[in-house]
Amino acid sequence: MRMTSDPLKEIRNTTIDFCWQLDGHDRTHLIDGVLDDLDTTEHLDSPIKIRRHYRDLLTTLVKTFGH
Repeated sequence: MRMTSDPLKEIRNTTIDFCWQLDGHDRTHLIDGVLDDLDTTEHLDSPIKIRRHYRDLLTTLVKTFGH
């Protein structure tokens, strides 16, 4: 696992590492959950740092595992 001083980046990296262990259906379920979380943070007008976290995580997951 990659280590960083940014806790949100560490969470993103851990999520990506975990996603490698999942089968296709579970990966899709995880990515859909992250999309739901992003939609919720935008709907609630959460702080930009939190929205950016979910946006960056979703982008990385789709680029790495999506088609």
